[in-house]
Amino acid sequence: MDPYQENDRSRFFKSIESSFRGIEWARNLNRSLIEEYTGNGYGTGGTSGRVKYEQLVNLMNQTVDAYTMALVANRPRVMVTSVDPNLRYFAKQYELAVNRMIEQIGLEYTLKKWVLDAFFCVGIIKVHMADAGLVQIQPDRWMDPGQPFASNISIDNFVYDLSATKYSEVKYAGDMYRIPFADLKSGIFDPERIKDLTPTS
Repeated sequence: MDPYQENDRSRFFKSIESSFRGIEWARNLNRSLIEEYTGNGYGTGGTSGRVKYEQLVNLMNQTVDAYTMALVANRPRVMVTSVDPNLRYFAKQYELAVNRMIEQIGLEYTLKKWVLDAFFCVGIIKVHMADAGLVQIQPDRWMDPGQPFASNISIDNFVYDLSATKYSEVKYAGDMYRIPFADLKSGIFDPERIKDLTPTS
């Protein structure tokens, strides 16, 4: 590999590590607010295993429930229309298809979790293509066309470029997630980078 590229790669990963450490305060805040939200039944209640304090009325829990109900009470729906009379039939079919897809991917549950995460610190949703199953496109050829999907990203697994002064200027943003080891060896990733990796590492 070109030494300049290797140097850029090294600087990039150092920046990611620095940014991940830089938002540790947000992860700590998120944990403490969740502890308050769940009440005195959360965890062991301290090193002694006893409850730290008795909470008779959990006001934060009630507030979060009220906000969630107000912001994402039901599954979102779309309305598609057209000013061109010739396209109105297609628009209606497209509306039905989009609303069916929203139901299939359970978008309402993703949005509820998003609102809940936002209440405690920041809510993050990743929009991406997910597996949709294999479709036969030729007698001897199958492919997965994928389908639009939305996933919640925990602040514990999220990192972005902290050197930017506003979010529109960030150079990277990413999240960490697990993949099967077989997928890692499937040829998508650089063989030189993964040759020494094992399931335990």
